[in-house]
Amino acid sequence: PFDVNLKNKLVILYFLGGEIERALELTQEALKIRPKDVEANCNLAILYYHMGRQQESREIAQELLGRNNLDVEEKIKVAMLMVEIKNHQAAFDMMSQVLEYRSYDIKFLFICAVALANEGQMEQAQEYLMKIVKLEPYNLIAHSFLNLMKKEGPGREYDYFYKIPPEEYREYLKKIDTYDKMPDQKLAERFQTDEQMRVVLAWELIMGKGDLKVLAASIFCRIPSWEAD
Repeated sequence: PFDVNLKNKLVILYFLGGEIERALELTQEALKIRPKDVEANCNLAILYYHMGRQQESREIAQELLGRNNLDVEEKIKVAMLMVEIKNHQAAFDMMSQVLEYRSYDIKFLFICAVALANEGQMEQAQEYLMKIVKLEPYNLIAHSFLNLMKKEGPGREYDYFYKIPPEEYREYLKKIDTYDKMPDQKLAERFQTDEQMRVVLAWELIMGKGDLKVLAASIFCRIPSWEAD
């Protein structure tokens, strides 16, 4: 039997594998069965965008934005379409609607922040990043992106799938090694006053792997419990 949902998932795999024509063929098959299917239409718009058929892509995107009966999952799909085709304002508007139901979702808050930054609305973007920091004080990506925004300002394209630059991350790792060599009293004093130290250590403790995670844990063990809490 023809499973539209399965075909939609296969389209993504073909697209990521560079087989755009096959992805387009499957998408068109899905739309023959279910012409109004949101995911299939999003896939078609993305494929057209990457095939250089921007006008057709925009028309599909506009039709999807005009629908007033989308559920939350469908709104997420449309928002991610807008991210892919770089319609930043529409990405923000749609993801803002998603946040009405999922206000604590870090990845959706980050998308809103990046969309606003790409629209040149830096203060509003910073507000969304600070919401992330409030929810996850150790979130190193949010802190790093805040620093990047302050340095670069408006007028450039910011990446929705931002990763901490390797050279910046190496600096963080050097700091951990420095913290490990501090005497206990100095370590406790520094931990109390240095926000970046708290962020870096907590990030590695929660997100790190292997020796770095163990090192971060050992540093926390040397800090008085009222500070580490």
